Amino acid sequence: VAFIVLLIFSIIEMSIAAFLASKIHPTFDDALQDSAATNVIQLLSISAWTIFLGLCFLIQFLEDPYSNMSNVGFHFWFLYSTWITWMAFAGLLSTHMTGMQFCHIPALLMYCHQLQALAAFAWLNCIVMGLMVLFVVIRGCQSVERGDNFGGPMLET
Repeated sequence: VAFIVLLIFSIIEMSIAAFLASKIHPTFDDALQDSAATNVIQLLSISAWTIFLGLCFLIQFLEDPYSNMSNVGFHFWFLYSTWITWMAFAGLLSTHMTGMQFCHIPALLMYCHQLQALAAFAWLNCIVMGLMVLFVVIRGCQSVERGDNFGGPMLET
């Protein structure tokens, strides 16, 4: 269920970011507009990364929940590294959104609400990923107690 929620939020995030990336172009004479364009492209790339690998993990887990790719270690690696990246990019966008700096740039004024939605869904993805990391850490502790180390399956037999 958590992977499906993550995928839905990531698809929404990617859609908003793709729209904004097609509309906001770097001008190289306005640092804030260039920063906005860069942030949007970064969020577009992490959304695509999350969707692609999230689908791979979900399909692998549904096909064979006891395979090596469905173990606690692989889930932790994917979720933790992606969570840290989401946190960095969401924080970067939020830093620039502080005081609505982006909304005062004439070229970005008409996209202010889309930028706010982009930041909101980035933080929603951070929250979902953080909860998933917490769940995997708990499952990892249970796996270590069973003697499987972090190579144990996400499901108990």
